[in-house]
Amino acid sequence: MSEQQPPLVVYLDRALGRNTVAVALRAAGLTVEIHDDHFAQDARDVDWLPIVAAKGWVVLTKDAAVARRPLEREAIEVAGARVFAFSNANVPASAVASGFLAGWSRIVELLAAHAGAVIGVVHRDGRVEVRLP
Repeated sequence: MSEQQPPLVVYLDRALGRNTVAVALRAAGLTVEIHDDHFAQDARDVDWLPIVAAKGWVVLTKDAAVARRPLEREAIEVAGARVFAFSNANVPASAVASGFLAGWSRIVELLAAHAGAVIGVVHRDGRVEVRLP
């Protein structure tokens, strides 16, 4: 008999706010944690990323530059964080939520295939590109 994996928990960083994206993801059946419920609004990414990664939560953000900033990238790699950034921060939150939901099955596949750190970019149409490993 195989052990059932616990459901994935999605962590929305501060860039995604508290409402529109969280409500849409929860309505689709995802378990969602919100940045401000766990950390100060101004907490540095390098401080909360290892904590969130240790919990096994999947980070969703619209900060696509996270993979290009050396300190954040190192924090992701060292902590084994799983981060998916929306490709365009200049769209309504409803479009961000739709894109993440459209790509969710691909995100789950990628997580199953990669045990360590993952950085992915999710597009509005649900396409997901892997940037790390």
